[in-house]
Amino acid sequence: MDAPHFPKPEDFATDARVKLVEETGCYKFLDPDDGMEYEYEPSKGAWFPMWNETLIEQQQSAYGAARLAAEDAGPADASEYKRKGKEAHRRRENTSVYVSGLPLDTTESEVAEYFVQCGAIMPDIQTRDGEVPERHKRTVILAHMFTLDEMKADVTLVLDLAEDVRSECERLGPVSSVKVYDVSIKPGPKMLAC
Repeated sequence: MDAPHFPKPEDFATDARVKLVEETGCYKFLDPDDGMEYEYEPSKGAWFPMWNETLIEQQQSAYGAARLAAEDAGPADASEYKRKGKEAHRRRENTSVYVSGLPLDTTESEVAEYFVQCGAIMPDIQTRDGEVPERHKRTVILAHMFTLDEMKADVTLVLDLAEDVRSECERLGPVSSVKVYDVSIKPGPKMLAC
């Protein structure tokens, strides 16, 4: 199938195939040859296919036929089966789906409700949707944050330092606790843990 001839941004206003979607503020292009819809991404300067029934049917027909052919072929002998099994185990497939162009009033629960039909939804580690798995939790120790003389001179330093460290660390993710140790275990500079 040949790629459609996409209009350029300067032609959007005059091209009847291009419509501005008010909810998203994005331009949509309808290919008259196959009924496929595309959305213009200004930051990339490119058109991307929109998920609709036509695209889903094309994807299912393309991958469904290939999968059935591969299942019918099967391995020639047991050693080939073991080799292919090990290679498949080592290779990890990227199953992430990135969605753009949603209406601005779309909620996280609406997106989850739609995509849960396709399979399990894994929480995003960076944005911390849901509970953070134990393996992603970290302890950070900040040393040389203050001296004993500074601590003696300003009694509120412990509270101010803990508050400042918490606010800075929360820019990277959730912080469960911040502890300022004002008594040294060993002689030397004090430590702050978060």
